Amino acid sequence: MNFAVTDTKSLPEHEWDVVVIGAGVAGCVAARQFAQRGLRTLLVESRTIPRPKVCGGCLNSRAIHILKQIGLGHIVRDLRGETFNGISLRSGMSTTSLSLPPGISVTRHTLDLALLGEAHRAGAIVVTEASAAVQSATNGEMRQIDLRCHDRKISVRSKVVVCADGLLRTSLHALPQMRSSHTANSRVGVGVVVEPGTLQDSLTDRLPRHRITMIVERHGYVGLTWAEEGRLSVAGALDPQFVKSAGSPGVAVNRILTSHGVQFPENSGWHGTPSLTVAPQKNTAERIFVIGDAAGYVEPFTGEGMAAAVEEAVSVVPLVCQAVNGWQPSLGEAWQRQHRLLFRKRQRICQLAAAILRRPWLSRLTMMALNRFPQPANYLVNCITRPMLILPHG
Repeated sequence: MNFAVTDTKSLPEHEWDVVVIGAGVAGCVAARQFAQRGLRTLLVESRTIPRPKVCGGCLNSRAIHILKQIGLGHIVRDLRGETFNGISLRSGMSTTSLSLPPGISVTRHTLDLALLGEAHRAGAIVVTEASAAVQSATNGEMRQIDLRCHDRKISVRSKVVVCADGLLRTSLHALPQMRSSHTANSRVGVGVVVEPGTLQDSLTDRLPRHRITMIVERHGYVGLTWAEEGRLSVAGALDPQFVKSAGSPGVAVNRILTSHGVQFPENSGWHGTPSLTVAPQKNTAERIFVIGDAAGYVEPFTGEGMAAAVEEAVSVVPLVCQAVNGWQPSLGEAWQRQHRLLFRKRQRICQLAAAILRRPWLSRLTMMALNRFPQPANYLVNCITRPMLILPHG
């Protein structure tokens, strides 16, 4: 089914209540929520959907809980993803396993298309292959957004803009105060979805079903999860210089995996990301709210990135509805506070885990300790996966 308005000439109007930029998890869920509330909603994506995405595809129990609460539980069922209930960590000769609340693993190709369909059915107008640039000056009660689709440029106006366009926040480049900084020594993301026909028969034994497998080495770590229809999602966080010296993401990942008996074709459609860990100074400006990866990102584990995206998309809705009726600076301040309240603790836990994984010797010591004393790890897992969001009524 085609959800995209491919020709911007066919847009039904040029003034909107909300323009959502970015059709990933955060953007699609937010657009669906706005449209359900009767807001004139435009969802803009710079690429075609579905598109390649570096992501392990894990919907953890926190994400599933929120999707069910907002009436998207059928997506969790219909995606037919691979269930998981634990994670296996490997570093050198050391291994450990941790239990996780049940989740599912799906490819982003399948998930994004399903969520885009839900936004469309709720009433959002979807435009793909159109880059968006939010202009710095406000025009009365509206923000101007310039859309460029192929060789055509048009301008639309919106009472509120929700930026969900990822790590680079490309739609906000005209607003210097909204720039984000990359953390020193940040790693880059690499990923691929491997189709069943290209997998080694031995992989099923080396990569157990119903568990996330994470392999940690000096130059980075790689997570592998089985997904729907026998696909394998591979996503890693690697040192940029390691990828550069290897010559390609596929070669770099295989160097990490080979010592553990895992290998697959190097030239199989790898994709990369910019620096993963970013620290934006601000997540709001006048009539602008920033959500998802664009609102701040650390190296995620066990589906933390997608869970945070869903949670932010839902929690910003009441503030956006108020802003449509009339902007007040207090709304932006409220989003900054809410974002810190909901996500800062979990981000600190992820930062701690990332710091451990950057040091293989420390990873091995941690695994040895967890094999004897698993309670601290179980506590941290519960902190990450426990839903904190209180859904608004109506």
